[in-house]
Amino acid sequence: MTRPEEVDQLFGFANETSSEGKAGMLIFHDAPLTNYEKVVRYHNAIDRFTGGVIQGALFTEELLEYPEFEIKITAKVGATISSIQQQALKATFDDIELGLLPIGGGSGRGHSLTQRHGTWHIDWEQLTVTDHIPTAEGAN
Repeated sequence: MTRPEEVDQLFGFANETSSEGKAGMLIFHDAPLTNYEKVVRYHNAIDRFTGGVIQGALFTEELLEYPEFEIKITAKVGATISSIQQQALKATFDDIELGLLPIGGGSGRGHSLTQRHGTWHIDWEQLTVTDHIPTAEGAN
């Protein structure tokens, strides 16, 4: 299944095979982490040739357990989104709320699953929804 072009325009994309990419219409701001505890996990290095453990090659990984952060997203100045893009944005927020969208590193090991606390502050009235999407520059 291929992603619709409208979703690539909204969120942006990176294509590693062709080295092409484009920024989306949304700006995701830095999110300071609060209320977390550091956890140290120990791992053995694996010999890629034999598949066994390398003797004496123990290493550690420091993780943040249950960090809290606030996601702030703004749209570029003059950005207009289509109804398909609005549906994609709403589906993304639903995935975050249900804990289905990993944010951060270690997602393959379950380290970056999310859970919503508090309330969403989304001003859908500020978004201009049309079926035509002009090119937008700058930030709003």
